Amino acid sequence: MSVIQNNYFCCGGETGCIGPTGQPGMTGSVGPQGDIGTQGPQGDVGSQGATGPTSPQIWQYTTDPTTLANTLCPDPSFPGVLSPSNFLTSSTSSEGVGTKILLDVLGATGAFRAGYVSSTQWDLINRGAGSVAMGINNIASGIQSVVVGGNNNGATGLNSFVGGGSLSTAGGNSSAITGGSTNIASGDLTFIGGGNINSALQIYDCVVGGHINTANGPQAFVGGGANNGATGLQSYVGGGRRNTASGTLSVVVGGGSASVGQGNTASGDNSAVVGGSRNTTSGTSAFVGGGLLNQALGTRSCIPGGNLNTATGTAGFVSGTNSNDGAINNRFVWGDASGMGTSGYSGPNAALASPNSVWFGCGGAGTSAGAPVFTIFTATGRTNNSTAGVQLVQGGTSWNSLSDVNTKDLHGELDYLDVLDKIDSLPIYAYNYKFNPPTNICRGPTAQDWHARFPSDKNPLMLDTMDLDGITLAALKGLSIQHKDLQQKYNTLQERIEILEKFIINQQ
Repeated sequence: MSVIQNNYFCCGGETGCIGPTGQPGMTGSVGPQGDIGTQGPQGDVGSQGATGPTSPQIWQYTTDPTTLANTLCPDPSFPGVLSPSNFLTSSTSSEGVGTKILLDVLGATGAFRAGYVSSTQWDLINRGAGSVAMGINNIASGIQSVVVGGNNNGATGLNSFVGGGSLSTAGGNSSAITGGSTNIASGDLTFIGGGNINSALQIYDCVVGGHINTANGPQAFVGGGANNGATGLQSYVGGGRRNTASGTLSVVVGGGSASVGQGNTASGDNSAVVGGSRNTTSGTSAFVGGGLLNQALGTRSCIPGGNLNTATGTAGFVSGTNSNDGAINNRFVWGDASGMGTSGYSGPNAALASPNSVWFGCGGAGTSAGAPVFTIFTATGRTNNSTAGVQLVQGGTSWNSLSDVNTKDLHGELDYLDVLDKIDSLPIYAYNYKFNPPTNICRGPTAQDWHARFPSDKNPLMLDTMDLDGITLAALKGLSIQHKDLQQKYNTLQERIEILEKFIINQQ
């Protein structure tokens, strides 16, 4: 038994009976939330509600009993649909006349149509597989062809396209017409941007726009304008009026005229006309820059501009007004407003002398006599009458050289008798240049003999014509001095003779 003595519990006896339960203590704080349990099973699905009323905006497919084409149309059972509908009803055929939206599924073409047709444009025979046609009386009979809108257009080639407009046909494979009227893209991979009555007829041809333009290359291009034709292989007409590029790789940039027959023509292969009116390049690689009524007829001939010029020879250059190269090869003709009609050289060795020549025509009516008409400067400062160079003047037949005392540093007057002595010892030869025939005789000194007597830092292998003129004048002055001296001696002797004659007479 347990005994409590002096507040100590002593064990040893038997355990007593449990006493009654005491009063419960105060409730403790709530512990942390436990994990979420598993979801229970889903409940039963409720019953479906009643179907609502039909709307006039609900569309349905109807099947044509003849062609098996599906047609999207309003539900004809809806009481509010007017009869006849603006769209196909289930009792209307997809063929023939009507305003329709048609998707051909059962006909195995996958074609789509929307708009109005007055005949058979949308019949099965005109529905290309995967094609689209919208608008009025448009035909998309090519496989995967498209007509976006407009009226009476046709996309008949494979992958062809017409964006809109009217009366246009994209008949070539992968051809395209973006708009305009009465355009034809019949070549494969051709393009017409717009305009009217334009044609792209061969492969890769292109007409950007304009009126009555034709690209009939192949690979020809017309940018715009009117009545232009790029008919040569890879030919180009940029614009203008009534221009024609018919040569292979020929170019007409622009220009031309509204009048028939007054456009520019590049008929030579690789030839070009930049602008102007009634210009012609018929020679291979010929060129006319502009102007009026110019003709580059020779191979590689060139006319930069002007009027009424003709370059007939090979590799000729003609400019000005009414100028020509006389059909001589490699001739350069620089003319002015007065004209430069050249003629062939008719002297000895004419066949050798005429080609590879340069002709300048300067100074025309109204130019004052003596006025400079052709100046060549040889210094950077270029002022008339005060700069190094030479001039040809109106009516002149030789070069004028600058000789103004204000432009010179004078080194003193020459010793004229000394110059005369040097000239006396200077050999003067008859000779021909080794690059000329022996019969082409020249006369004069050699540069070496000249510079040995009249030294300077000029080119020792050449002679300066101003030096020749100056030394010649100095020698003449030396002769003049000698002449005066001899004249004085002569006069003195003449006087003495006269005195002697008188003396002899008086002695008789």
